[in-house]
Amino acid sequence: MSLDEDWGRSALVGTTVAGRYRIVAQRAGGGRAEVFEAAHVEHGAAVALAIVQVPREAAAAADRALADIAAAPVFRNPHVVPLVDAGRVDAGSVYFASELVRGIALRTHMTGPVIEQRRALAVMRQVLQAVAAGHEHGSVHRDVKPEAIVLTKGGDGGDFVKLLEYAPGVMLSAAATQLGEATLARVWQSAFGDLRYISPECVLGKKVDGRADLYSIGAVLYELLTGHPPFVADDVAALMRLHAYAPIQPLKQRAPGRTFTPELEALAAGALHKTPERRFRSAFEMMTAIDEALRSLGEAPPGEEERPKRDSLAALVPRPPEAPLPPPPVVPANVDRLVRPLPWWTRLWRWLGVGKSQA
Repeated sequence: MSLDEDWGRSALVGTTVAGRYRIVAQRAGGGRAEVFEAAHVEHGAAVALAIVQVPREAAAAADRALADIAAAPVFRNPHVVPLVDAGRVDAGSVYFASELVRGIALRTHMTGPVIEQRRALAVMRQVLQAVAAGHEHGSVHRDVKPEAIVLTKGGDGGDFVKLLEYAPGVMLSAAATQLGEATLARVWQSAFGDLRYISPECVLGKKVDGRADLYSIGAVLYELLTGHPPFVADDVAALMRLHAYAPIQPLKQRAPGRTFTPELEALAAGALHKTPERRFRSAFEMMTAIDEALRSLGEAPPGEEERPKRDSLAALVPRPPEAPLPPPPVVPANVDRLVRPLPWWTRLWRWLGVGKSQA
């Protein structure tokens, strides 16, 4: 989500929240949540402040979520927008403060002319650097999507990526612990996640690790390269079944009017395997595949200094020998209708209510 668009004026503009943040302007809003630009009252630092109304019956779940965020590991990476604070506004609402990012969401870029292949690879390589930092500290993002990827200007004039919304991922991981992955999968569409980029293991209610992020990154890259998400369907259930069971079309079949090198095809296939064990094992391994794709396009990859210092998920089990997958069940044919996701702040309060009802 870009924070550069004005969405009108809220009654909270000009007030102080939790004794810490003076609200300067409203940036987005609707339903039970609003997002503001705010300034810390002591040192003036600008933040993006999300204020979420919590239903009374979900108060205990909200307190658990805030405790989980407070206990989550802190990590810093230039490509990750950090959560700087979270807490209660009053008995009926909570706030989340994060670094204020001024840029343009990748989704906005995707509504214009097709993004050039080299640029798409360079952008997604930086997204991998962001999730690698989280994986090293045991944090899975769970909701990588074009709206969460903001492009700003780098020192060389090129794209510099900022990945948003790690806080909802932390809360979703806490929900998985409380509810179980299977229950979480059933309520996914009313909690977090954009179903156009959801991993098969999330759909099937299996244990989730960093390789779920790699699938989501692969799905975003697939859309950048072809102009289409891996799957579209006429309803939520059909879309989830497609992610879980339907084979991924090669890039050249999804976009027959475009040219793709074998390295690009291998990159997409490696990221979008149905089973995590047959996917890229880590963000570092997928970055290596991106570098090979860049070389195939005549582009030199970034220097070694831009690589992660170590393989973020090296402890994962080794890749097993290739074995044929079982034949997929019959699934609905793709149709040209997208399931539009709700804003994360709306999904957040819904999740809080679900967490209470399952307690």
